[in-house]
Amino acid sequence: MSKTVNGITFSTPEEAGVEQLTPEEFAAARAMFAAARRQAEDEQVDGPFYPAIEPYDHGMLGVGDGHSIYWEVSGNPDGKPAVVVHDIGAGGGRDVRQMFDPAVYRIVVFDQRGSGASTPHASEPTTSMEFITTTHLLADLERLRTHLRVDRWLIYAEAWGCAVALAYAEQYPQHVTELVLVEVALFRREEINWLFGGLARIMPAQWEIFTDELELIGAKEDPVAGYHTLLNHGELSVREQAAASWCEWLGSVIARETPDAPWPFSEHSPAELMAVARIGANFFAHSAWLDDDQILRDINRIAHIPVTLVQGELDLTTPAKNAWDLGRALPNSLLYTDHEAGHMFGFGLLSTAMYALEQFAADRPFTGWNSSMM
Repeated sequence: MSKTVNGITFSTPEEAGVEQLTPEEFAAARAMFAAARRQAEDEQVDGPFYPAIEPYDHGMLGVGDGHSIYWEVSGNPDGKPAVVVHDIGAGGGRDVRQMFDPAVYRIVVFDQRGSGASTPHASEPTTSMEFITTTHLLADLERLRTHLRVDRWLIYAEAWGCAVALAYAEQYPQHVTELVLVEVALFRREEINWLFGGLARIMPAQWEIFTDELELIGAKEDPVAGYHTLLNHGELSVREQAAASWCEWLGSVIARETPDAPWPFSEHSPAELMAVARIGANFFAHSAWLDDDQILRDINRIAHIPVTLVQGELDLTTPAKNAWDLGRALPNSLLYTDHEAGHMFGFGLLSTAMYALEQFAADRPFTGWNSSMM
């Protein structure tokens, strides 16, 4: 039976179909994460926990099809390699490296094709979406690993980037040491239908605004396909309006969970909003070029890899069922659900993810959370 402490639910491996944690191990894990959360709240930590650092190396890597991806490395040059796979279209936020202990980790942050500092940018109308697919992103990640001469690395991913991270791990399991996945998405059809249809039942006004302009092209019944068309329209004004409406809908969903939080896209430039919308619509329109349930179907390929899943129970964008289904399918996983968190990261999610990274940094055999890890 799962237990809840300080708003975090600890789902035991028994619930995922594997061996039950001993009472001592469970108590130790519970105490460790509760203490981490209390410390974060006491210190009024509002973001990443380690001091800001600058990369010691960076560059542009040509990956074919006229694309080059920006990458940077920070932390310990001889440390444990870790790579951050950011959310689709968003670009690799530089603050995320502060979640890693820079004395222990060799931290790789990069911008996926079409986003961030990578070129060409998806906001440019001449940038074709044909070469920005899951297949391309997986090849780019593997090319980056080879370029940086990394043998095996931990993967940290957030939201829809989790699906990319899992697909990469299933294709290249020999190069992945661990996975830390926050706000899990798998790109299943049910997830896409929920985000672009199911939520209309609880957000009818916002949904009507989102779909009204699709009437002009007769695409109201398939809003993802309709927006994919508008975002690749020949007229700039049409693309800009479509990008604004796309991000308005996604932002409204997140704001529904945490109405007092800042607007999710408040710091995005018009070019960044366009990239988020164009790449996002492209992936959703094609279900990320993955068979439905493909990640779960092929999950045995990574059954040996330790995985930590960190999930907000109030998340409407990437609902908790995704992490639950994944955790039940993975024998070497632990799932932590924060009952107070939505899609926006807070104390519980950040402190839990950071502590998972700290434990994996020690390269301990994965036998469950126990007192030796405190």
